[in-house]
Amino acid sequence: MAPLILKYLKKKIINLGLPVLNRKWDKINILTVSLQERSKQRIKEVELMLPTTKNKEIAKNLGISSAAVSQIVKRNNLRKVK
Repeated sequence: MAPLILKYLKKKIINLGLPVLNRKWDKINILTVSLQERSKQRIKEVELMLPTTKNKEIAKNLGISSAAVSQIVKRNNLRKVK
């Protein structure tokens, strides 16, 4: 969680043009994608594709296994029961 906050702060500082200590803030890479960010992105992508495509096709498009897609659907309660 802390890297997410630090990335957010660094982006804000850069946008506002505030002076920073380079030796401290250079250690934080804004371009690095954490596991939390990646999983949130995958949840959004699965949620968008789910109504029209099957789990196997979603898995193939995202480059993950169909079991991983099933877990995402189950954990986030994305499938609506009729």
